[in-house]
Amino acid sequence: MISNDKITEIFCVLDDFCKEIDEIINQNMILENTSKKKRNRKSKISDSEVITIMILFHLKGYRCLKHFYINHVTKHMTDDFPQTVSYNRFKSLSL
Repeated sequence: MISNDKITEIFCVLDDFCKEIDEIINQNMILENTSKKKRNRKSKISDSEVITIMILFHLKGYRCLKHFYINHVTKHMTDDFPQTVSYNRFKSLSL
């Protein structure tokens, strides 16, 4: 069984990593000269939360991500992940 402290530790390490990567990507990004508007709405769930859920899926020994997300994360881990999204949205964010 993975304790809540361990889940928090994994999330914090991943969050720091994601912030560093985002900063590096933004510094080295090539800007496009297009006049089309792009939607950049913030997601309810962060990249580090998605990665943490994927790591927990593998650590907990589930075989089906859909069952893990719907039956475990959205029901039993609401304290750790209060802003969960639908499974289809989660799947598109994890790609």
